[in-house]
Amino acid sequence: MTFLAGLPVDRLKELADGRATLTVVDRAGDPPVVPVPAPVPVPANEGRARATSLDAEAVAARLLACESADEGAELLAALKPKAADLKLLAKALNIQPGRNMAETTEKILNLTLGGRKKHAALRQG
Repeated sequence: MTFLAGLPVDRLKELADGRATLTVVDRAGDPPVVPVPAPVPVPANEGRARATSLDAEAVAARLLACESADEGAELLAALKPKAADLKLLAKALNIQPGRNMAETTEKILNLTLGGRKKHAALRQG
């Protein structure tokens, strides 16, 4: 296999990664034998679109427009978000998701709307 020694390093990497193939050409003038490329395996988590039932940016805007945490909780309850939806919503609000749906929901409500009641009370004096 000394013919491989003459190939550039990037070509060898492409061969090793399965992104390139070798073609054998008979010197007698026969047509080249081109191997059929093997299918590239796709990891289980890749290649699938994440199933979300809501637009996280739009829900974040609606949530921020709520007057209270109770109103925000009603909004989220009406939307019935899935765990993936809540994670996307938390990301849209720059909030670290919790360990489960309940904790993520609580963090979203507390960090976006929880302080409004205290702030309103302070303004009223």
